[in-house]
Amino acid sequence: MKNFCFTHHRARRCNLSLLAAMMGLIVMFTSCKEENPTIEQQNLVADQLTALYTGNIDEFLQHADYASFEMSDSLHVKIMRAVLSDFVKKAENLNGGFDKIVLTGAQMPEDTVTLVFYDLHFKNGEVQSHSQKVVRRNDQWVLRMKEN
Repeated sequence: MKNFCFTHHRARRCNLSLLAAMMGLIVMFTSCKEENPTIEQQNLVADQLTALYTGNIDEFLQHADYASFEMSDSLHVKIMRAVLSDFVKKAENLNGGFDKIVLTGAQMPEDTVTLVFYDLHFKNGEVQSHSQKVVRRNDQWVLRMKEN
């Protein structure tokens, strides 16, 4: 009988040790996995600048925030479409055209503001480093195109 108690006590202690080890692993894996709070904003910058530089200006304008006027005003949209089209053509002529965007980081100084850093690569090999402010408007992240 003495042997049974020893074995039962040892099994109980082993189960507790196993449970503690499993809890430790769960805590370790969940704490090691850091979520990036700026991933949505970084993806927005990459997607929309890619849309802009590949000529999809209307897609770009849907996610742009011009603090000085409403994008629903058709005259402003026509003006911005012409300005951005000109900008893209000049960039293509100067640098051989758009190649890719490489995200290099982000800072989130406020819950509704993110600054996304990126390198703009052109086909002639030129690389330009830039940043883009992204702001939260009506529960949606948008590219801030002009300061108030």
